[in-house]
Amino acid sequence: MENARDSLHVTVAPSVRDPQKKVLLYTNAETLRGFANFVFSSKIAQYLGLVRGGLDSRVPGICTASAVFKGLKRDQIEPGYDANIYAYVATPEIGFALGNEARKNGMGPIPIEKTRDSVFVTYVLLAKDREVYFHGEFKNSLRNEIVGQILDWEWVRRSPTNHNLPDNWQTRYEEEKWII
Repeated sequence: MENARDSLHVTVAPSVRDPQKKVLLYTNAETLRGFANFVFSSKIAQYLGLVRGGLDSRVPGICTASAVFKGLKRDQIEPGYDANIYAYVATPEIGFALGNEARKNGMGPIPIEKTRDSVFVTYVLLAKDREVYFHGEFKNSLRNEIVGQILDWEWVRRSPTNHNLPDNWQTRYEEEKWII
């Protein structure tokens, strides 16, 4: 797992069964390329700063998730898979963006004020529920250790009663795996 930081596509996260155990998740290169255009460049900044983490000491990434839920009660990718999607919830102190100057000068994401009254959710599908599609160029030695695939990520409104969880989390997801 020490080599996980060497690949842009690999992220360390807590296990869906035990938050103390760490696992590796993969993000498909095509997913990242799809978000790389101007309109979605903030998604790339969020991925690097909030999902993978390590750009700022205040945000270690989803490895410090405060909760994991299973099953979305809304459409995410396609029928039959939404019940198997895991939602990793984190409460970062800051957000990240790719400002115009950063884009022009080839600089990376910059810290910004986080989205107000929100938590950050990363959506994952475990390999046991659907084959992880590895892009052809990914020939990393960690490939056999990867347990799932990161599909998407977003800021969502936080609960007014528990600021570490999404609003309506009891009805938003099928099952609570763990909450710290």
